[in-house]
This record gives sequence, structure tokens and C-alpha cells, in this order.
Amino acid sequence: MIDQRQSDRMNAEVDPTWEVKHISASSTPSAIRSLRRGVTEFACRAPFSAQELGDLELAVGEACTNAFKHGSPLGDEDEIRITCMTDSRTLIVEISDCGEGFDADSVPAPKIGKPHQSGMGIFLMKVLMDTVEFEYNRGTTVRMTKCCKQAASIYNPSRDLLSVGKETL
Repeated sequence: MIDQRQSDRMNAEVDPTWEVKHISASSTPSAIRSLRRGVTEFACRAPFSAQELGDLELAVGEACTNAFKHGSPLGDEDEIRITCMTDSRTLIVEISDCGEGFDADSVPAPKIGKPHQSGMGIFLMKVLMDTVEFEYNRGTTVRMTKCCKQAASIYNPSRDLLSVGKETL
């Protein structure tokens, strides 16, 4: 759980050109979809490709599912809190819960061809995001970073149509 001091510190460290959004919901299965959608909609402020947005949505869904399953000792009385920050090229997402914490490095990577009931979430987050970090202080916070890789190649109608028009003249 991020307390107000941590939240203020985190916001003070963010450059004023960054946009910040806070989202929270009761720790219920139905809230996961809303939280995931809220982060994805916020991420659309940066020029992510459709593939990058899909990766982000899956990683956030995994982190929220872990917060629900492992970080909510009081069930729906607990809350999952998300802080999103973006500039024009990077998105940082922090997902916090009320759990006791765990050693993320001790979670083994899944074995190909041997499906498990669980254990894929952290692996997927690490594969899909640029950085994944865990912090434990009155709960667990996972901080994930995604940088736009293809911003220059994203279709921009005004730019791209003008360049096509110049070529045909």
C-alpha cells in the first residue's frame, strides 16, 4: 500500500511534463478488467503501437490478478491501487496491494511444455515490459515501465498524407 508520503514523494520525483493518473478499486475479480482498461486508456496518451498496448494490457492484467489473489488478505475489503505516469514516450505503472510481499526472484520461470496452474504472471510481466521492480512497504507494489519502441513509424495521417501528396506532385 502506498501511503500519502510515498505518493507525494513519487509525484515530486516526476518531471512536470509527465501526466499522472491514480486509479483504485476494491479487490474483486470484476475490478481487474476495469483497472486494466483504465491503464490502457491512459497509455493511449503516448504513441504506443497496437502491439505495445496489447503487451501492456496483458502485463497490467497479470499484476492486478496477482494483487487480487495474493495481496488481498481481507478480500474485497482490500483495495488495488494504481498510479500511471506518462510523458510522450514512456509509461510507468505502479500497482499496489495490501499483501505481505514475497521474493519475486524466488518464483521460478515456467518450464516450456509443462503447464502449471500458476507462475506465469511474473514471467509474462518481465517479458512484456521493459522493466519490472517489486517494493515491499505496507503491502506490495510492482512498478513496470514500458517505452515506445515504434513511435516514429506510427501512422500519422496529417504527416503521412502530406508526404504522399508531395511525392505525386
